[in-house]
Amino acid sequence: MSSYCFLVKDGDVTFCSSDDILFRVHKVNLEVVSTGFPPASLSLDETDVVKIEENAATLRLFFHFIYPGRPLPDLMSTSFELIHSVVTAADKWGMYHAMEICFLYLRKFVSTHPVDILRVAGRNDCGHLIAATAPYLVHLPITTIAAFGLSRSMCIRWVIQLFCTYDQ
Repeated sequence: MSSYCFLVKDGDVTFCSSDDILFRVHKVNLEVVSTGFPPASLSLDETDVVKIEENAATLRLFFHFIYPGRPLPDLMSTSFELIHSVVTAADKWGMYHAMEICFLYLRKFVSTHPVDILRVAGRNDCGHLIAATAPYLVHLPITTIAAFGLSRSMCIRWVIQLFCTYDQ
């Protein structure tokens, strides 16, 4: 049996996480902050439940980003795994402001998760995260770095970052 985890009293769409937790939110907020959710004008019966693949911990944090007037939870004490899963969901659902905020918090994990962060940064052409991982991945050949999804321009920036690191 499912229970509500994130409930907005007058929410008009319910999502069910992969671990069967329900989240009730506003369609219009999703439409405004996301490019990946169906438009609010799409008629869904309020009793319909939309099953999605993200787990409850991810959605609990993820849905905070659809309400810009509300404070975010403490992301400084949030684990790498959770921030990474929120970035992945935000990328999937086209919530780019959520991704940018999470990118800032991913920086604190570059020394412990440089490869994972480089993959995320490469997929999203996030220069500051790519540059932050460079000192930790200097031992990898550029062909390996390029295989992580970096664009040509980012590969060039990578090489420049490495030369700058060696000069110091």
